[in-house]
Amino acid sequence: MRRIDNILVAIDDIADVPFVMEKAAALAKAASAKTHVVRVAFEELAEFGRTSADDRQMLKTYVLQADEQELEDALEDARPQFRDLETTTIWHKRVSQGVLDVADLVKPDLIVKATHAPEQGRGRVLDDWHLLRNESCPVLLVKPSAWVKNPVVLAAINGLDDDHEPLNLAVLERAGDLARALTGRLHVVNAYPAFERWVGQLGDGVDYEALVGEVETEIRDRVHALADRAGASIEQLHVREGKASFVIGQLAEETSAEALVIGTAARGGVKGVVFGNTAEAVLHHVDADVLTVRV
Repeated sequence: MRRIDNILVAIDDIADVPFVMEKAAALAKAASAKTHVVRVAFEELAEFGRTSADDRQMLKTYVLQADEQELEDALEDARPQFRDLETTTIWHKRVSQGVLDVADLVKPDLIVKATHAPEQGRGRVLDDWHLLRNESCPVLLVKPSAWVKNPVVLAAINGLDDDHEPLNLAVLERAGDLARALTGRLHVVNAYPAFERWVGQLGDGVDYEALVGEVETEIRDRVHALADRAGASIEQLHVREGKASFVIGQLAEETSAEALVIGTAARGGVKGVVFGNTAEAVLHHVDADVLTVRV
């Protein structure tokens, strides 16, 4: 694997502990990494209640201690799976920002956290997005299902765009590492835009099927060259015409991928909320864990 010395596991719901820690343990064992677990606590009455400052501080202390003990109890069965496990419970109104604050101190090489489904609330989905947009290390958002034996790890890249080359390499490196750690099989998907709407502008006599064939051949050559540079062994490469988010979701379902590895862009403010990116478009619509990578 790429060097992973420190894994930060973020727990916001105690019910998530069994499956999140099981997956974190598998990765920590493969990388011989230290693991740090963080839980973010908050109680609005301790910040904005009408009681005295002393009473609010007492409530804050009580909530922190109660959440810390609850976390320790929940981790009791998981501890033997880790060679080095530390815990922190901190106070912050926003879970993702609390995780980011701890990440600044711990300097993790990977963050593991349960993902939130849209039905759990728009606020929690946006909180996941905030973490992805503002954390520079890879973030693995996991779902409550155990990894199967020899799973498919699906890497999504854009091999046609030279500007994406550093990100493509990073995605392939991380996907290859994850596939090896899980003794899985690496598949790669590359979507490219549909040509039908403008191919006629190239003039009469243009062979649409031949054009598509040339594009797909170029993509395949580029992707295999990138994989060689990344040290990633591809079992199967899928090149398809269509919108990236749709094609990626379709391939994740067809291959029964256990994990999707995808690049994500740092994008904040109004632009980030309105436009998002491909990673966010597929994050909550694939039945797979999602590892996001930035460069």
